[in-house]
Amino acid sequence: MNIFRIKYEWYEGEENEIFLSNNVTKEQFEKDLKESRNYVYKLINSDKNSSITCLPKYYEQIVWFLINKLNYVECHYDEDSIYYVDDEVGSEKIFVKRKDRKDIFINLDK
Repeated sequence: MNIFRIKYEWYEGEENEIFLSNNVTKEQFEKDLKESRNYVYKLINSDKNSSITCLPKYYEQIVWFLINKLNYVECHYDEDSIYYVDDEVGSEKIFVKRKDRKDIFINLDK
């Protein structure tokens, strides 16, 4: 399973990104991304009154196609926490801890 990051940046600082996952290679993902883009072109060309008129809308449709037609799955990334597996020296105990962005360790074995 691979995770791919898709992002757009628009004027005045507007941006959005999504992480999508599927059991495909990078090369296959790039083909799927082009297929999604072609889908958007067809939508725009088939309906002159289309509401798909700007970059954020193009992005939404590409993501929709990847999820709904090509079976990609949206992933949520928690960049605020890191989970550690650790052992106590001289002991057979295994600890599981979470380190938050503030560098505070929280023992999950409570």
